[in-house]
Amino acid sequence: MQRFFPLFLPLLVSGGPLLLSGFPAFAQDPPAETFQPGPWQPQARVNPEMPIQVRLVNFTGLAMEYGLTSMVEPSQQLAADGVALFNVVNLPDFLTINTLERAALRYELQPQEDRNLLEVNIRRIDDVMGDRTIQFDDTGAIYVY
Repeated sequence: MQRFFPLFLPLLVSGGPLLLSGFPAFAQDPPAETFQPGPWQPQARVNPEMPIQVRLVNFTGLAMEYGLTSMVEPSQQLAADGVALFNVVNLPDFLTINTLERAALRYELQPQEDRNLLEVNIRRIDDVMGDRTIQFDDTGAIYVY
């Protein structure tokens, strides 16, 4: 035998909202936005099924070195205000870019989808932290750390 408590009987009969402390309690949908900024979000994308070209443009006025972690060759030199063009062959891969003075840098990524080219404009910033590594993952997503 089931028993109903008199306090809840009017709610069951009327079908109204349950009142807690005098306020109706309705379920709320979470916001639709799921984007959370941070280094775990891709900054750009390329097509991993096509050859990937990278163009480095040095706007720092400082000499620097760069290299892909998959390459067996030593790091390459990039002159102050110089430009370098190379291919990323193995995915996943990481590109490291450093000034000889270890200055803080900012990488501005500009993908050109029609050519599967990623242009990286490198700028010096006045900050303790800066960008050091670009990751190319096997899905074509590109991250900056």
